Amino acid sequence: MLIALSGLVTDMNGKLGGSCAARNRAGLYFKNWKVPRNPQSADQIKNRTSWKTLVKLWQTISDGQRSGWIALAKSLKHQNKLAKSFVPSGYNVFLSCNQNRSLLSLAPLSDAPTYPAIPQFTDFTIAIVHSGLQINLIFTGDGPSTGIFYLIYVTKAFSAGKNQMSMNFRQFPSMNDSDNIFALGQLNYSHIWNSLFIPGKRYFIKAIPIHAASGFSGLPLKNNFIFSTNTWILNSSRLDFETILT
Repeated sequence: MLIALSGLVTDMNGKLGGSCAARNRAGLYFKNWKVPRNPQSADQIKNRTSWKTLVKLWQTISDGQRSGWIALAKSLKHQNKLAKSFVPSGYNVFLSCNQNRSLLSLAPLSDAPTYPAIPQFTDFTIAIVHSGLQINLIFTGDGPSTGIFYLIYVTKAFSAGKNQMSMNFRQFPSMNDSDNIFALGQLNYSHIWNSLFIPGKRYFIKAIPIHAASGFSGLPLKNNFIFSTNTWILNSSRLDFETILT
C-alpha cells in the first residue's frame, strides 16, 4: 500500500503491528512484515542465480555502459499507484530489462538498448477445449509481432467471489512471438502450483508482452475464469485491467 505524506506526517520508518514502512523510487509504502518463506525450489534457485549474475554484471561493465543505462532511465517516466510520477534508476532499468530477457532464455545486455515501441494486443479471451480440460488464451488486436513474446502467469485457486487481481501469480512458459493462442491444461497447472484445477474456484491469469531485443515490457493484459466440472465459466467483465504508464 502506497502512502501520500502531508504537512503533519513527513516520513515513516519501522514496524507497526504486522506491517513495516519501506521506500523506493515510487514512494513510501507499507508491506506485511514476516520471515520470508524459503522453500529452495528449483525455480527459486534459478531466479536467485539469475539476479546474482546480473548484479555482478552491473558491477563489471564499464562506467560508460552504466552511464548509458542511467541516461536511458532518465528518459523514462513511470507512475506509482497514487498517480505520482517518478524516474527509475539506471540500475533498476538494467535489472528489469535483463531479468525479462533471462525469462526468455536470452543473454543479458551490457549496453543500454533504445526504448522500443511495443505493439499491443488489445485484449484476450478464454476459449474452452473440453478434451484434456484445456483452455486457450486467444489474443485479439494487431496480432502477433516478430520479437514480441508474452509471459503467461496464473494464480492459485480462489473463491468464486474473489473480484480483484493484485495477488500471487506464478509464471508459465512464454508464448512464441509467432502465435496468438496459448494453451493451458491441467498438467501445466499442476507443474506450477502442485495441484489441479478445483471445481467452483476462480483463477486469475495475465499476460505481459516482452520486447525480446531490449527486455522492456508492455501493458499487462488480465482475465479470469471459474472452473466447473469438466467445463469453464468465463468472467465476461474482465476485471481490473491495468493502465499504460506514461
